[in-house]
Amino acid sequence: MFTAVLMLHILSAISGIGATIFMATLMPRLRGAPDAQPVMKYVGANLRVLGPLSLAVLWITGAWLAYGYGLAESGGVWFQVKVGLVLVLTVLVAHGHYMRYRMARGADPKPLMAMMRVIQPVNTAVAILVVVTAVLAFR
Repeated sequence: MFTAVLMLHILSAISGIGATIFMATLMPRLRGAPDAQPVMKYVGANLRVLGPLSLAVLWITGAWLAYGYGLAESGGVWFQVKVGLVLVLTVLVAHGHYMRYRMARGADPKPLMAMMRVIQPVNTAVAILVVVTAVLAFR
């Protein structure tokens, strides 16, 4: 069962980080293409579901691995850093969804989009640091 939970955790990390990197790097490049608008809308809507879903699965499987299999004790300080970064990542994802919610309710999109352009690369960096600290904790 440990291997199955670990594989689900790793697959969720791959899908969540992939969605984050795609949204941060490729979506801005597609924005200017005239025929990319329908694709961006479809892909963006799906990735906005995939990212938080992956994060939720990561929280569930991470808690299961950490406390059900005792990995929290064996991870040391790097495990604590990883958990802190996951908390930061969770807040950033929630904030991004809140900003999208505000835009859907009629808020001025210009300042919100400017903030999103800052938050997306930070999301990517934090997600990569989570992976690095996980490797350091469990090597």
